[in-house]
Amino acid sequence: MGLRPPDKDPEHSISGEAGRRAVPSGARSAALSALEMGRVYLGSDSYKDAVETLSAAAQPASLDSLQSNEIAELYACLARSHVGLGEYGAARGWLDKLVALDVDQDRRAEALVILAKIESRSGHFREALVASRKAYAVLSAGPDSQLLVEASKLMGTAHAELGNVSAARDCFLDCLVTNRRLGDLAGAAGAYNNLGILSKRSGDLDAAVEYFESALEIDRRLGRSEAVARRLTNLGVALYRLSRWNEAEGHLQKALELYSGLGGAREIVAVELALGNVHRVRREWSKARACFERALETSSRSGYRRSEALALEFMGDLLSDQGRHEEALETLGRALACGYQLSASSDVVCEVLRRRAEALLFLGRMDEAESDCRRALELSGHLGDRLEEGAALRILASILYAKGDTEGARTRVSQAEDVLRRTGESFELARTSLAAGVGLSQSYPASRFPLERVEARLFAAEELFDRMGA
Repeated sequence: MGLRPPDKDPEHSISGEAGRRAVPSGARSAALSALEMGRVYLGSDSYKDAVETLSAAAQPASLDSLQSNEIAELYACLARSHVGLGEYGAARGWLDKLVALDVDQDRRAEALVILAKIESRSGHFREALVASRKAYAVLSAGPDSQLLVEASKLMGTAHAELGNVSAARDCFLDCLVTNRRLGDLAGAAGAYNNLGILSKRSGDLDAAVEYFESALEIDRRLGRSEAVARRLTNLGVALYRLSRWNEAEGHLQKALELYSGLGGAREIVAVELALGNVHRVRREWSKARACFERALETSSRSGYRRSEALALEFMGDLLSDQGRHEEALETLGRALACGYQLSASSDVVCEVLRRRAEALLFLGRMDEAESDCRRALELSGHLGDRLEEGAALRILASILYAKGDTEGARTRVSQAEDVLRRTGESFELARTSLAAGVGLSQSYPASRFPLERVEARLFAAEELFDRMGA
């Protein structure tokens, strides 16, 4: 849905300024004061206060005292405030009023940026990309500005969600360069963080760690506690995926301490989930379960649907690791139901299907396991998540070994190892070597048992596990 300009009100256009009736100076002073206060509330993310304050200035008597450029700013601020509250219909209404004014190209570009944000937050990423591209085309012809950065960031987010990793990276690098030219260190930290998230999602974990460390260094220097906690969380998750578990736990514990002081319930849930996974891979079952149960309870109570799905997913993984595959399958079924409520092609659905496939494999339900695994493999390719792709290939190899397709399984093992080596992740790589060794040992009669190949696979897995302290 685009912006639909209604008929212009000549009294609120630049050409209609001369026709504006005289208003008391007190009314203008009050309107400008409300606009200024609204800006302050908006800048501090106090969106409800911003809407209440700015709405007073949007009354007819106040509007009559403002000039067109001031009215345009008022409408833009109101639209942004409603976006912040998640009230997208109201935001679109103010955007329609904004584009009805006779304003310059930059103000129209701002309207497109706000529209792109609405579309992005609504999950309409193609529409967000169209709007942000139009805004960027206008703004890039002028001097550097925060609005230009915002347009580029929205383009990057849309590309990332649509699986265009290279285009997303270019947009986030553009944000970084522009923020540096503007001298905006906080903005540069945000760009580093976005590059880190993109790298983590695409499986380039070493690059993700470097980007998160750069963001963390800047935010620590600026004394931005909440941002520091976010960077520590992201860094901890990336280190966990690299199997650097002690470092991951240290960063996550620091993030938890910061968030406990800041009072961020949703953020604490995210850290609990990450810490739970660190405990799980170290086979600290009771600690892992406690983390997941706390995250699940808070998410269910507060309506954090994504976090609820993840808590159930990781609890299912924990049950599988403990050999409780029937319970794991039931828990993963609940996670999948939550995931489908988010999106049938979301990363959560991809991960849960992969974990379900492994549980089904252990239960001997091979056809169901293969179906889930191939769907997970398809989704991981669409999402550009190489770590998930490698894990799905590992499980598919085990399924094919169990079904007697030795050559197909060996092909999948080779593909999994190639993908996982490029991510820099060791734990899944070790599990792949282990799966190959076990699969080979079960695929040949005693007279043709490939002892050297099986031993080589098992020793490779053992070496990787020992290096990680697993």
